[in-house]
Amino acid sequence: MAEGRDRRGGRPELHRRGFRAGRPLDDDDNDDFDDEAGGQRARHMREIRGNRDDRDERDNRRPRNDQDGGRRNDRDNRRDDRGAGRRDVGRGRNRGQGGNEGGRPGRKLILSECFMRDDLVKRDPANIVLTLSSPQTAFREALIECVKKTNMLKIMLSVLAKAFKCKSTPEQFNRAYIIIEESRFFDNVASYFLDMQAEDSYIRQLEFKQPIHDMICVMEGLVDKNPTSITQFVGIHDILKTVIDNLRERSTVIDDDLLKSFSAFTERKELLLKRGMG
Repeated sequence: MAEGRDRRGGRPELHRRGFRAGRPLDDDDNDDFDDEAGGQRARHMREIRGNRDDRDERDNRRPRNDQDGGRRNDRDNRRDDRGAGRRDVGRGRNRGQGGNEGGRPGRKLILSECFMRDDLVKRDPANIVLTLSSPQTAFREALIECVKKTNMLKIMLSVLAKAFKCKSTPEQFNRAYIIIEESRFFDNVASYFLDMQAEDSYIRQLEFKQPIHDMICVMEGLVDKNPTSITQFVGIHDILKTVIDNLRERSTVIDDDLLKSFSAFTERKELLLKRGMG
């Protein structure tokens, strides 16, 4: 038997002192002690779980203004951004005569050869003037590009010949004409007509007829609006006279209608110069 223990393995001093309510502690009390300790731990765990459940329940009942509101704001902002993008595209479409048709805000309308030949030249004169004078049209860039592209120069002459017939929108016409002057477009046209004199191919000579006709229309249209501008076309008129005379000698490109319109402009030019309009 172990030292300090009775026959049942218990400690006699505990029996003498008493442990629970003055009653000696026997083996059954040891078991009760263990059961009570386990029960206390179980109650403690239930309290912990209960507190956690109460906290979760309070969180569920609490209005989620910050989190939910933030998500709603994000959705609203994205929806507004998409709507603004669609509105911008809508404003870019069909901006009116002379606007950025079919383009985005800030992007200029490019006057390509295809666009001028298939679309612009078929419009009425006022519409053409509004298009050319619009800040949203790359008119100056197109005029400069004509230096390197002969076909584009011929198409541009056709566009201007029709635009110069415009009897309205004087402010827009003056704006477009200033761009033409600043780009020195008519100097390029003069060089183009000078090169005609060296052409011997009849097929190529046939291509000169329309540009000559268009240039005569440009000169007549501008002089109608501003008679003093006649001096600007004295040089081109002299070049055209030489080209027309050479073509009449070598081919039948110059018909009677073209010759008649050129002769009429020549008479008008001489009359204006005599009056001192130049």
